[in-house]
Amino acid sequence: MEMAEDSPFKIVRKNAKLTFAKIASATGVSPQAVKQWEDGQTAPTRNKIEALARVLRLSIQDTMDMFDNGATRDGIFDQDNILETIKRANRVKVRGKIAAGVWMDVTLSDEGGYEQMAVPFPPDPDYAIEAQYDLVVEGTSLNKVAPDGYRVRCVDIEASGVSVHDGDLVIIRRLRDGGQLVEMTAKRVRKTNGRTELWPDSTDQRWQEKIVVDDNPERDRIEIIAKVLYAYRAA
Repeated sequence: MEMAEDSPFKIVRKNAKLTFAKIASATGVSPQAVKQWEDGQTAPTRNKIEALARVLRLSIQDTMDMFDNGATRDGIFDQDNILETIKRANRVKVRGKIAAGVWMDVTLSDEGGYEQMAVPFPPDPDYAIEAQYDLVVEGTSLNKVAPDGYRVRCVDIEASGVSVHDGDLVIIRRLRDGGQLVEMTAKRVRKTNGRTELWPDSTDQRWQEKIVVDDNPERDRIEIIAKVLYAYRAA
């Protein structure tokens, strides 16, 4: 595989201020192997692409495109737009809101306008970008850690494979009426006597009910869909 001197990988690496040694450590190869990727002598395997995407903070697809001659030839990664590609790829999206007590029809989208919101913090390098998203907090159901108007950075459990431990703050999707109605909220995990309990992180008396995942009422289906990494106040 032949690549230009200023290959897409080289541009991205320099923009991220990453050394060969840093990338090598993150991907489990030698610095010499990383240099061969940059020089176009070899290309990373699929499992290395995933690790490389995390350290570069790019999507897996964008990372694969860097080593695709066709993508380079077609201008996807030319000098004119590569920095814009990096900027776009490093942007975590706001997907919606969490609001206890608000039940919505699952067929209705709640994402209108959210994806246009600016996100001030970059993706967490420990997780793939595709697995990360922000949610807007509405109301007082999370006011111990995230008052009304704050946002929470989430990592999707299924997409990332992240484990949930006692004490973690998680995003809960509660389904009712045969899955036709959905409520999105956040709870604190407590594991006791072999059971997983979900407790509120709120001072509001309306939201003090705990949920026992292994023994929830038949009318509701409880899904733990994401882990909260942190909360922040949007500018």
